[in-house]
Amino acid sequence: MDETRETPVTTLGTAWTPATAVITREVLPGREGDYQQWSSRLLAAAARLPGYEGATLIGPPHGEPGRHLLILRFSDKTSLRRWVDSDERKSLTAEAAAFSRHVYEEPSSLETWFAIPGLGAVQPPPRWKMALATTPAAYVLILAILAVLSPVSDSWPRPASTLSSPCSWSRC
Repeated sequence: MDETRETPVTTLGTAWTPATAVITREVLPGREGDYQQWSSRLLAAAARLPGYEGATLIGPPHGEPGRHLLILRFSDKTSLRRWVDSDERKSLTAEAAAFSRHVYEEPSSLETWFAIPGLGAVQPPPRWKMALATTPAAYVLILAILAVLSPVSDSWPRPASTLSSPCSWSRC
């Protein structure tokens, strides 16, 4: 496997390179109890390994019954790799197939908004470039909104129509 060099995040003068595993499972109807027991055993197994720092369990979101997220935090990538490669994790993952299915999701393009492991933080463009890119877009959007509101806002009271049109005081 290709080793990537990572720049550690410095927090209060200490180097810190955290690692997180997100496990998403869709639990079959009526098998919630099996999932609860399984997740307890999985957390206990992870907690026995050095570098384990904790976990967060997130129940099914509205509109997605049965979907559970389990977020495991480790102190570094080596500790996470130790967990991923462990026979106990492999056994527990195979066992979970009886009452749930693993949900794999491709990351969206939003991951470039955050630090990507191995690449460090993505540097934002200079402020002048952001202004140059956003000003025309905002201008066009405002023109479209004003074009829609102008026929309606003429009958509004003067303070309200002033907010919706730059020409309201001069009645352009």
